[in-house]
Amino acid sequence: IYAAHLQPAGASYKVDLEKFCTGAPMNVTDLGVGPDGAVYFTMGGRHSQGGVYRIVYTGGKKSAEQTDQEKLLSWPQPQAAWSRAALEKWVKEKKIDLAKELGAVADELARPAGDRVNALMLLQMHGQPLDEKHLMLLTLDKDPAVRAQAVYLIGVNNDRSGQPALVQALKDEDPFVRRRAC
Repeated sequence: IYAAHLQPAGASYKVDLEKFCTGAPMNVTDLGVGPDGAVYFTMGGRHSQGGVYRIVYTGGKKSAEQTDQEKLLSWPQPQAAWSRAALEKWVKEKKIDLAKELGAVADELARPAGDRVNALMLLQMHGQPLDEKHLMLLTLDKDPAVRAQAVYLIGVNNDRSGQPALVQALKDEDPFVRRRAC
């Protein structure tokens, strides 16, 4: 099992591979990360003995307190159903204004692009996307990752008023933004 560490490289990514778990034989047939943070995988098939295995982290826990924004941005596996449900429950219990918190992150130019893109994705996934006018402003952002995500969301939301921004994005200097505009 390999861990792939991705670094943006134009319209694609560069990858550094790290051996995470090895064995002989190591015929992994499926793999997933559970709500507990453990890696679960199955092995077997082709007349070999199978099994389900779990890898858990045994290191220390983070001791630093996180702000609500930091917790939102570091939420585990945000696209998994269990994670989305847990986030919605947490937001409701803490009475957090998701649109306000994540909208502020998306607009904060000093933040890393990854945080800003993540905020846009989370807003969309939780039914609170930024309005078309706001997204069109983000298509002019200095960071290509933010521009690409804004262009993608304009297309996903299928609002005709965003069409000029999509056409303009087809001429963007960054190939990832152009690909998203297509």
